[in-house]
Amino acid sequence: TDNLKKYIIEKGDFLISMTGSTVNVMSSAVGKMGRYRLDDKSLINQRVGKIYLTKPDIASFEYVCQYLNRYEIHYNLALNATGSANQANISPAQIKDIEILLPTLQEQKSIASILSAIDDKIENNLAINKTLEEMAMALYKHWFVDFGPFQDGEFVESELGRIPKGWEVKI
Repeated sequence: TDNLKKYIIEKGDFLISMTGSTVNVMSSAVGKMGRYRLDDKSLINQRVGKIYLTKPDIASFEYVCQYLNRYEIHYNLALNATGSANQANISPAQIKDIEILLPTLQEQKSIASILSAIDDKIENNLAINKTLEEMAMALYKHWFVDFGPFQDGEFVESELGRIPKGWEVKI
């Protein structure tokens, strides 16, 4: 089981796609990185790499994740990938060859803390936006599809179906 530990991923692990498209389609390009966010443990599939530190005394894991997740890193990995057609690949050696600027460990932790707080705020704002969009759609449907506020009023037929009396269809 000790040999299998490197294939187990847990919440917070940092993963990299080692196969994908080329720089022509950056949204699915090889070298995309991100955090595993599920609470359940999983196993790594082929062509997925798990980033881990071998010297945590000189590098902060959070800082390294933030540093590697920059667009420039992703773009350069995709640019230097090998393969043909729409099947680009990177090797573990290419990932290990990425040069990482390492300020002092305390500076790394400070930088990572600030960037993580910004990432959390962005994620929270996206969740709020989604909720607001869902609320707006529910309100729109209630008013203009189900005619909720007009349920006790009179309805008339129109070319679109029944609508509240006094309303008209305009195109």
